[in-house]
Amino acid sequence: MHPSFICLSLLALGTWAQVSTVYVVKRAVTYAQTCTNYNTVTLGGNQLLTTAFFSSACNSPLIAGPFVTQDCFTGAVLAISSCAAPVTASACVSSTTTRTSTTFLLNALGIQIAIGTGTTTIATSTCSSPVFPPNPLQSAAGTVCIADNIGGVRSLSGPSTSSSAMTNAACKTYCTSLGFAYSGTEYSSECYCGNTLPTVASSSCNMACSASGSTEICGGPNALSVSTNTAIVASNAVAASWTNQGCYSDNFPSRVLASTSTTSSTMTIEKCINFCNGENYILAGLENGYECYCANTLRSDGVTYGVAGQSGCTFTCSGNSTQACGGNNVLSLYSKNSGAPPVAAAAVPVPASSNGYTYVACYVDQTSAGRTLGVNKSFIASVDACITTCNTASFRFAGVENRNECWCDNVLRSSTPLAANNCLLPCTGTPSQNCGGINAIGVYQGTASTAVTIPPQAGGYTYLDSYIDSAQARLLSVQQNLASNTVDNCNRACSNGGYTYAGVEFGSQCFCGSTLSGSATGGQTPNMICTGNSSQFCGGNNMLQVYMGTPTPTVLTAPVTDGQCVADNTNNVRTLSTFMGASSSITPAACRTSCVGFVYYGVEYGSECWCGNSFPSSTVVSTQCVMPCSGDGSQICGGSYALNMYNS
Repeated sequence: MHPSFICLSLLALGTWAQVSTVYVVKRAVTYAQTCTNYNTVTLGGNQLLTTAFFSSACNSPLIAGPFVTQDCFTGAVLAISSCAAPVTASACVSSTTTRTSTTFLLNALGIQIAIGTGTTTIATSTCSSPVFPPNPLQSAAGTVCIADNIGGVRSLSGPSTSSSAMTNAACKTYCTSLGFAYSGTEYSSECYCGNTLPTVASSSCNMACSASGSTEICGGPNALSVSTNTAIVASNAVAASWTNQGCYSDNFPSRVLASTSTTSSTMTIEKCINFCNGENYILAGLENGYECYCANTLRSDGVTYGVAGQSGCTFTCSGNSTQACGGNNVLSLYSKNSGAPPVAAAAVPVPASSNGYTYVACYVDQTSAGRTLGVNKSFIASVDACITTCNTASFRFAGVENRNECWCDNVLRSSTPLAANNCLLPCTGTPSQNCGGINAIGVYQGTASTAVTIPPQAGGYTYLDSYIDSAQARLLSVQQNLASNTVDNCNRACSNGGYTYAGVEFGSQCFCGSTLSGSATGGQTPNMICTGNSSQFCGGNNMLQVYMGTPTPTVLTAPVTDGQCVADNTNNVRTLSTFMGASSSITPAACRTSCVGFVYYGVEYGSECWCGNSFPSSTVVSTQCVMPCSGDGSQICGGSYALNMYNS
């Protein structure tokens, strides 16, 4: 027999006062037999509701939850209960008792005055013991319930994800793919990964996995259903046995650990060590948060950079924010064995000498800071070939870089040394020899060559000084395009153009002008070889080597030497007056055919043909004929306002 109660509500009128507290239970699911009767009494024209119900809703055999218990006066929810439906239940045997009740009014003095009577029917039910179903939710095999978010800290601190189709198996697959030994589901749809097993047990894993129809438990509020990948646990045990060697300096392109490498957006110390161990290396290093390097020896110039987490190794691992994975050009180093890590013998580029030249050192070589050697001899196949090229051109120094570049000079323009390991890239044509590195040049020195000088006079001009120059504010504004840049050629070109000043710069550039800024900063020392004369300096990087003289243009006289380069359109007057057009197949011979009947013909701007029977007496010789012919790139067809002139 279950106890029953009467729910009585009284609607106050005027000075009526509430005599008793009343409640009503509302069921979400109502069975055919409710074991509950509702009766009303009438008092002063107002209906009062009475309800009989079992004292413990979840013990009621015929009522399935959830249940909401409310106050009849205020409507406030007092309790919510959830109960499983029974499998079987016998019918309730009901009986009723009708009682007469008297309602009293409490006056201001607290005296009860009977004002009416009514009847209240009390329903009573007797039910057999119900058979409840087993709990449909079960823990997945191999999972344990662990407390989470203790003190605001996650028990599994690695990556996480969530899904409306979450299961324990899906979470384990996700974490395993990222290299984590432990996976945990929480709050039905959440998944967390980690490599350290939490130890605080919980009993709050009671929520079904979010996957449709799942009867597995996927954690609960701040509770994890944790699974274990035993294979990863074993490999992590190997990683834990390695020794932390601290931080080491590293430098691209020649790495402290140079044998093999990998990267991962979920990098951890364990993942890197396991990778290197699997590749049979005894050293592992992490850098930039996501990079992993392996080797059996340290590069010879690797130096300790401090203790992990203190100096340099401050980048957190991309797969575990509680771990340090190196820094910028700084390596978190681990070794399979205790003690100092083994160091490789110092490397010496091959060959050590060739054709009378001996290896000097490896130097920094960057275009932004100026070249170590200033004369580029293009691409070569070996150290031997580069040395032969530079020696033939009487250069004292030869340098190889980036597998196939060859540079020559008579002076070292930059002397910032690098470890020899930075110049060990194999030559393109001869892999057994080393041709420098990326932004690193391996330099060889031979016997002394002819001294490089600044010519005091050349082409009728006298050396003035060398000045700081810039592309944004040129000291001399007119640039000449010379096929071969030397001090002599530049000075003559400026003289023929009628300019007082001539200047050479960057080894290959020539500038002219009628004035020189009085605020120019002089006193500079040229350091770049002329591309057309290895015994002359031609300024430097943003450094103009200036000459001054009286321009004496070389005037053209008849007879004209075939192919003579002359200035055109001086003072808007053409040297040859008849334009025969431009062609994509122009050559001197083709132009001659077009100019039959004329005394002279000439080619200009790579594709133009001009004819004439005379030329202005003011026509002067030029050095600007540098453009290849459109019809034959091996021949020159004038330049910008420069004409290669011929006799017909």
